[in-house]
Amino acid sequence: MTSSETAPSPGVAGTRLAPVGGDWDVIQVGRFYGLQALQRLAAPGSVTVDGAVTAPTLSFFVPPGTAGVWRAPQTIALGPATHVSLPPDGKEAPPGLWWLIPPRDGEITLTSADALRLALEISFGPQPGAQAS
Repeated sequence: MTSSETAPSPGVAGTRLAPVGGDWDVIQVGRFYGLQALQRLAAPGSVTVDGAVTAPTLSFFVPPGTAGVWRAPQTIALGPATHVSLPPDGKEAPPGLWWLIPPRDGEITLTSADALRLALEISFGPQPGAQAS
């Protein structure tokens, strides 16, 4: 699922705690906008859903380095020095943390950061104070 130097550590209920920033960064967004953006992506990578929190979130796996330059409202960019929980392999339904789009052949696949940013911008609609181009 990841390179040997970023191997996940065992967590609760089959989850694994994995360092971010080696093989991938993570962009987290609320479920409503995340699902809208997902519909606009031609080739989404692996995506998790954390339904165990008050406000469920989707986590998109993006190329490493994305978090350092990510500037999109209503999202959280996670890069080096952070960790995320990964669902158990094969867990593709609630409750708790699960794969909406699972890894392919045991490897987390990545979503293009540019495609995700565009899909989210369309989903969010015009932002207050934003200038039209």
